[in-house]
Amino acid sequence: MSKKNLISEDYFSDQEFVIDEIDEDFVLGVLGKNPSADQLLKFELCSYIAQFIDKKGLSLSDVQRLTDVNASDISRIKNHHLDRFTIDRLIKIYSMLDTQHGVGAVLESAGVKIRRMTA
Repeated sequence: MSKKNLISEDYFSDQEFVIDEIDEDFVLGVLGKNPSADQLLKFELCSYIAQFIDKKGLSLSDVQRLTDVNASDISRIKNHHLDRFTIDRLIKIYSMLDTQHGVGAVLESAGVKIRRMTA
C-alpha cells in the first residue's frame, strides 16, 4: 500500500527537493522544485548504481577497484550529488558494475518519471 505525502504547495517555495511516490516514502533527492530531464536521468542512474552496490554488498574500495573511479566519487554517486557527474560518465560506471543488464531498465524508469514530472 502506497502512502500519500500531504505537503502544502507553499512548502516547496524555499526547499530544494521533491518527494515522489516510488515505493513507500522514497525521496527523489535534492533536485529542486522543477527538475530537468537531465537531473531525473542522473538521479535514476545514481539510484541504480547505489542499489547495485548495496545489493552486492560492495564496499567503496571494492567499487573503486572494479571501476577505477575513486571512492569519494562513488560516495557522491550514492548520495546523489548529481552536479559532479555527466550522464555518460554515470552510464559508463553503471555498465562497468552491472555487466549482466545494460542501462535499458534505468532509461525506461527515468523516462516514466520524466514524462510524469513534465506532464
